[in-house]
Amino acid sequence: MGIHNGIIVNDDELLAPHRCARSEPRMSVDSEAIFALAAHSQNDPRALEELAGSMATAWLDQREPGTVFAARGVGRPLWLGRGRDEVFFASTRAALEIASEYTGVRLRLTELRDGTFLALRDGRVARTARFRPDRNYVEERSLPAVRAPGQSAYCLARLAVIAAAA
Repeated sequence: MGIHNGIIVNDDELLAPHRCARSEPRMSVDSEAIFALAAHSQNDPRALEELAGSMATAWLDQREPGTVFAARGVGRPLWLGRGRDEVFFASTRAALEIASEYTGVRLRLTELRDGTFLALRDGRVARTARFRPDRNYVEERSLPAVRAPGQSAYCLARLAVIAAAA
């Protein structure tokens, strides 16, 4: 299970040799290629070098309970917020600032460099590695980290409702 911000353009090509069945056979979800590579490689960051496209991603692997893997390729941001006993990640600095404000946890914010792989466990970065992302992919037009108009305002309004109810 995972999340992905971006687009993988060689997903069919990558899934074919692994004989991975798509979750929904009639639907092409490019993110599945990321998670299949991670699974087949035992979460080896070098496997991500096979991906063509843009990405910031995170996933869980049931073989490693309590661990969240995160990686930033190219074309999409990935931010890390570290607290004393906590670690958060998000596509934007603003999202981590909001998390910090609402949780009361002071975070050190860092934008991860392209080609960064992390294993997060027990509120800390347990492993850091580097990989060489494919830099040949160029989007037709540069997209912002968050494309949904008004998403930030909507999320803040929802958080205010949740905080008021608590």
